[in-house]
Amino acid sequence: MAGLPAFLPTATRLAGRSLWWGHLGLRPPPRPFLARRGLSPRALPPRAAVAASTSASSSRRAATAATPAAAAAADTSGGNAALPGTIYLVATPIGNMADITARALSILDTVDVVAAEDTRRTGLLLARLFPSNSTSGVGGDRRRRGQRLLSYHAHNTHARTPHLLSLAQGGASVAVVSDAGTPGVSDPGSELVAAAVRACVPVVPVPGACAAVAALIASGLDTSSWTFVGFLPTRRSERAKELGRLASLTSTLVLYEAPHRVAASLAAIAEVPSLRDRQVAVARELTKVHEEFRLFAGAGAAAEHYCAGGPGVLKGEFVLVLGPPAKDPPSGKGTVVSIEERQARVMIEVLISEGVPVSVAARGVAAATGVSRRALYAHAVQVVKDTGGGAATNGVSNEVEDADREHSVDV
Repeated sequence: MAGLPAFLPTATRLAGRSLWWGHLGLRPPPRPFLARRGLSPRALPPRAAVAASTSASSSRRAATAATPAAAAAADTSGGNAALPGTIYLVATPIGNMADITARALSILDTVDVVAAEDTRRTGLLLARLFPSNSTSGVGGDRRRRGQRLLSYHAHNTHARTPHLLSLAQGGASVAVVSDAGTPGVSDPGSELVAAAVRACVPVVPVPGACAAVAALIASGLDTSSWTFVGFLPTRRSERAKELGRLASLTSTLVLYEAPHRVAASLAAIAEVPSLRDRQVAVARELTKVHEEFRLFAGAGAAAEHYCAGGPGVLKGEFVLVLGPPAKDPPSGKGTVVSIEERQARVMIEVLISEGVPVSVAARGVAAATGVSRRALYAHAVQVVKDTGGGAATNGVSNEVEDADREHSVDV
């Protein structure tokens, strides 16, 4: 016995159920049940009308299931219902349930098969998203109407990918979901997509939450060019090899890490010379109540913080964002600026902001810190040009000419 389609009016669906119950010798819905829904037994249509509507809906379903184009043309849900023979990559919330999109809800509610990384977690997610469909247990109503929940994780992709592909080729709509976030990003899904593209099976992304993008845009680091790394290898030798490869990249790096490995990974990053001085933003518990962002001057400082541990420090999933290498400032030597010179430059900037002449500021700070007076003078002149505009530059031009000979002999 085929059930009535979901798009029929509620009264018609209830009528059909009551008629089937009567046909099976079961009791019809009680009067309080109908009263709460504004119905009465007299308002139920005759069995012939229900049978006619069921036959008509079956004919419509058969016609629209012929091709995806025909199904899209006959779709009355605004284009958000799942189409037959299509694979959907559905992003799910990474913590905050309000991040689910309306389109994802529609796809998950109308798809034939849900391929989940963890069927237990996804079953609970579906029960929370569709509570009215779970009165008979987690996913009970969904199983009754034929929706299947299959496992699809890192340990069965080789066997499950051909099966899911055959389901899609047979006309079923398949939704791929991960435990949290976007499938295919450090989660299963890419193998199925590659196979579907080779087999000319439609693949449709349903965008949503992504931990990598969320951490990147809120890190305060450069977002113009970035590389997604995912999880580092767990073995020390393989991890060191991967970090050596990443050291040659000049873009921002985004990594995932588990709480019990974050300290070791940060310590390993601090051992790589070209990575240790990069700024590190650490994001934890994204979109959740205890969401946290921390920005460190280098991987060493971050490793010390998380090695120390403490209550709540190593809880939740982590995203590490490594900024690009610091650009060498115009120090005249093309070398990396030391911490002492950085501190001396800050002193120069403070003195200049208080109106101290360039040569006096450079001479005084050089005597106090031991940093080259020539390098400090060049930095002071650049600060005046950057902050004072043309007038300020003209104001120090004579001073630059008078002191150039004196500073040219400094080492």
